[in-house]
Amino acid sequence: SPSFGPANEIVFIGVKDGKSDVYIGNIKGEVTTRLTNDRYDETEADFSAGGEGVYYVSERENGFRQLYRISKAGGKSERAEAPNGNNYNISGPVISADAKIFYTADCNGIYNLYMYDPLSRVKASVLSDIKGGIFTPDISPDGKKIVFSYFENSSYNLYLMDFTKEKELSTVTFEPGMDLSGYGKKDYNLTNFQIVPYKPVFSMDLIYFVLGYDSTAGLLGGGYLSLSDILGENSFDFYGLAVKEYQTGAQFAYRNTAFRINFGLLISTWRTYGTTLYLDDTIAGKYYTEENQLTVPFTYPFDRNTRVELLVNSYIKDHFYYEGNGRNYRTITNSLGLAFVFDKLTYNIDSPCGGSAFALNVERADYVLWGTQKFLNVEAEDQEYLFIDKETTVAFRIYAGTSLDTHAGYFSLGAELLRGYPSGAYTGSNVLLSNIELRFSLIEKADVSVWPAGWLLIKKVKGVLFCDQGIAFNNYTYVGPGDLKNGIGAGLRLHTFIWQSFPVILRFDAALRTDGGGNARPVYYLGLGNVF
Repeated sequence: SPSFGPANEIVFIGVKDGKSDVYIGNIKGEVTTRLTNDRYDETEADFSAGGEGVYYVSERENGFRQLYRISKAGGKSERAEAPNGNNYNISGPVISADAKIFYTADCNGIYNLYMYDPLSRVKASVLSDIKGGIFTPDISPDGKKIVFSYFENSSYNLYLMDFTKEKELSTVTFEPGMDLSGYGKKDYNLTNFQIVPYKPVFSMDLIYFVLGYDSTAGLLGGGYLSLSDILGENSFDFYGLAVKEYQTGAQFAYRNTAFRINFGLLISTWRTYGTTLYLDDTIAGKYYTEENQLTVPFTYPFDRNTRVELLVNSYIKDHFYYEGNGRNYRTITNSLGLAFVFDKLTYNIDSPCGGSAFALNVERADYVLWGTQKFLNVEAEDQEYLFIDKETTVAFRIYAGTSLDTHAGYFSLGAELLRGYPSGAYTGSNVLLSNIELRFSLIEKADVSVWPAGWLLIKKVKGVLFCDQGIAFNNYTYVGPGDLKNGIGAGLRLHTFIWQSFPVILRFDAALRTDGGGNARPVYYLGLGNVF
């Protein structure tokens, strides 16, 4: 990554004895200064605005690629405190004439554009929020435009952004510069292209299909599709799942973030299966609940990490017994929900590796909303991630919920919420659940294709040790120590790329309940993504 500085000097990354370091040379091909000489790998160097220093990227502290500065005369490197936190990677730093630093970083798992002013030393400004990621930015000499590459429709394209730091993302204009998919052809003229005004174009961000297995429920299948425009102002998500005698259904969601208050639409239909038991725990009946839902959410983000949500919900639920004796009925629920969300997680590509997230949800249904149900649901969830190193994390989740009033609902434990127990094994109008996982690297750089599925590339393999605890009950008076259930186990996480484009985590878990019930046989799970 050579870069010109004053007096025709060139800063570049050179490799000697298998190590990459920062060097300064001249246009005669002479190396004049070696600025770094250590065991760390340096990349992507550029001169500071005045030419007296050099910025570069290195993994020298915690395994993440961070931004550092060193004097042109040599000496000690110092960390440039760029974005927020430590557990992220920086790429492509460029320096403007007024000393501002532009770069991409994966603070939230996806590379987006940031600007940092080392003179003010405040937090970096976020200039984009694009699902597909931004790469290789550069700044125009007048500091008013940024050019970068973006992957869409199976090719990389160049885009220009009009940069004014006072502007919000929704008012920034993007202009596609040129399609580089034909780069390398002899008749391709890079000096003859036309700038075309940006028009919203939707491209596929992620698609995957899943075929899974739960040894208590059998096979499961599903799929997920996500579409968005390059600004991220409009996005569509489609999701479907089918688990034998547990749950089947589909969900469609739309989100618009073009305005200060975001809004959306969610439509779903789900059929969930369950059982009722006699006092001796034998099955009294089998039923399914079919629920059709329409939700209109409104979101007000206070900042990048904190937001409040208002949800207008309408559900129609049919409860039907297909075996045994039970009452069939229909309910109509209209409710208002209010949620507070704090999310300051940091990611290592596709998984949280540090930070915390908290959500408090309150939902109220009442007859005055023209429904047949009256209840109050309160739910709270906290997730904490203890960063040990780049590939090792302790993940912890605690979840609590209660349902009150005339038509109080129930919460269900089992399956992947409480591993080792069958789905719906324990239900109640109150629930308390905790999960703790140790996630660690087994094979950091596997890079192997799975025969005969050559389109499936396994990048790395991680291991997981976990312990789940939970309790579901209706009356606090009758709760005893024996009601708390516990499951322990281990698993594998195969971090893969489908068609070398879409990151997916394949999950394999084996869990054992510790209370001796069910003859304490192991329960096996196969699915996508982390459990939380």
